[in-house]
Amino acid sequence: MKSIHKLVPFYLIGFLFAIHTALILYSNSSFLNQFIDESKLGLLYTGGSVLALIGLALIPKFLAKIGSRTTMLILILLTITICIVNVFVTIPWVVLTLFTILFSGNIMFFLANDIVIDQVTNNDTVMGTIRGSYITAVSAGYVITPGLAGFILARMGFPALYSLAGILLIPLIFLIIKTQTIRNNTQKQVNTWQSLKFIFKHKNLRNIVGANFILQFFYCWMVIYTPIFLHETIGIPWDSIGTIFSIMLLAFIFIPLPVGKIADRITGEKPLLYFGFIIMGVSTALLYFLPHFTLPLLAFILFGTRIGASAVETLTESYFYKHTPQSETGAVGILKSTYPLAYIIAPLIASLIITFYSPQHLFLVLGIICITACLFVIPITKK
Repeated sequence: MKSIHKLVPFYLIGFLFAIHTALILYSNSSFLNQFIDESKLGLLYTGGSVLALIGLALIPKFLAKIGSRTTMLILILLTITICIVNVFVTIPWVVLTLFTILFSGNIMFFLANDIVIDQVTNNDTVMGTIRGSYITAVSAGYVITPGLAGFILARMGFPALYSLAGILLIPLIFLIIKTQTIRNNTQKQVNTWQSLKFIFKHKNLRNIVGANFILQFFYCWMVIYTPIFLHETIGIPWDSIGTIFSIMLLAFIFIPLPVGKIADRITGEKPLLYFGFIIMGVSTALLYFLPHFTLPLLAFILFGTRIGASAVETLTESYFYKHTPQSETGAVGILKSTYPLAYIIAPLIASLIITFYSPQHLFLVLGIICITACLFVIPITKK
């Protein structure tokens, strides 16, 4: 367990950055809706995702040239600056441009932290436990935040929310500087094309990346359209939405670590991946089929979607890191690029669907997509 003890500072970094991200994550759609029509939100996320894909390709190169610590500090300072500007500026094109930069910058920071964690780790036999512990730590930040975000939004509005999101990043600056294992040493230069060839050469990794893409597709639709569905369609107030989301995200506290340990010691990742995707799909589809909603019922259903998602996230990352050499930082970037790639494709499909149908239909389609993701799991072998 020495490997896990060495990673405590990185778990804390992930936890604190998750609090920042969660403060504005589920309210972004409503914030941006003040400056852009709801039907065009998907295009804005697409723009941010294209920028994120470019950023993810560059992060391993930055780590090699200027080092982990400098890269992470630059991203933190950029994020704080954007939060400050959003408090005072209401010019639409400025706000929308900054959103795309903030969206991509958050993804880039998490990738940098992931790569450093992988480099510090030297025991693949407990990778499920390591990834499960990290996801639990990050998820704890997401769990404790929505209730606070809903409270602030209902009483003080978006400027107060962005102010707090920026202030909470200041301790991270000192933590990154003080953590000795975040080094500014140069690393192997990364060739993105070679990393792509590495992924496509290995059938198992190809399918794990495909499974992870479906997971990110799920996150995209749920993050963008669930708040709109709950607030605009059903009419639930923000403070209640915050409570529901906090309950929903508890799954990421309870599931990742035990699932990771079971995968390490008993079953491997494959059998549990089936379980995760089926739970995701069935729970998501229920949001379409149920004619009436109560707050406890919504919280229960959304909690179910995240039981499946937290299991899939832990298992895809556990399998990927077990079967990828530490030197392949470019391959890690490709795995993480499924997130912005999903944010390019998913909003375009969603925008087309809600042009002809209600947003509620998105949950039916998404449920079917999650279940069919089992097709990526079938060809995966243990080794």
